[in-house]
Amino acid sequence: MSAWHTEDPEWMKERKRHWASVSKHVNYLYFIDSEWKPSIKHFFLTGEVTEGDFSISTLDVAPLLALWFDPDDSVEHWYSLREQQFDDYQWRDSARRLREVLNDLRSLPGGGVGSFFSDRDEQLYDFFFKRGLRREYFSDLSDEEFEKHAWDVYRGVASSIIHGLYTEHLGTPNPYNSVNYRLEEWRDAIILAYDPERQELEILLQLLDQTLSEPSKFVKERVDLARNVNKVLEDSTLPEDFMLRVRELRSRPCHPHCLKEDEEEQE
Repeated sequence: MSAWHTEDPEWMKERKRHWASVSKHVNYLYFIDSEWKPSIKHFFLTGEVTEGDFSISTLDVAPLLALWFDPDDSVEHWYSLREQQFDDYQWRDSARRLREVLNDLRSLPGGGVGSFFSDRDEQLYDFFFKRGLRREYFSDLSDEEFEKHAWDVYRGVASSIIHGLYTEHLGTPNPYNSVNYRLEEWRDAIILAYDPERQELEILLQLLDQTLSEPSKFVKERVDLARNVNKVLEDSTLPEDFMLRVRELRSRPCHPHCLKEDEEEQE
């Protein structure tokens, strides 16, 4: 049975109301030109694919829009779409664009934080990507290419963590930003490609421990991110040289973590 109840006036009324908010997010996507907007709206309301040069079916990101808009969000249904509709290039481009949007998701169009893809952000991420950074996930890469990819992940996720914690300039960190789904991947990248010469770790630890030492001073989203990052840093599988570097940085004078330990000893 179809999840598109277009014959139901109340369902259509709700669908049109929902489009009012979804359309703002569609308009925010710079990689969708205005010529496709009528076809996209028609598909959102009816599930029908129009014909012509600007049909939604011709868009490189058509699979992403289909999964976002379909009233049926079951994984089984999504996999049936994966097997039956669109070509491999469209699925690959949809994955690339999804990660691009979620990597850059600081605030929503119009301001504030929240879901970009109608509360499907994490579900979409898990459909297109695997958690973690395992060699078997990247059989198409050479060892050298995989090592470079691991290094890019380490650097990229660390930068996203820093941006998420540095809220004085960026406001409340968005809990739907992909950094929240990539911490397991970051842990694996630390194991595979940690470079002690880089400076990201020192900056990250300063912001992290500043947040953890006085959580009442910061918004909940920042504190939640800091606690999740700290769980990664406490993982016993991390390399010994990385753990030593973390302890060394945290023991430096005036570091928030060090100051907190001093206060606890005085008590």
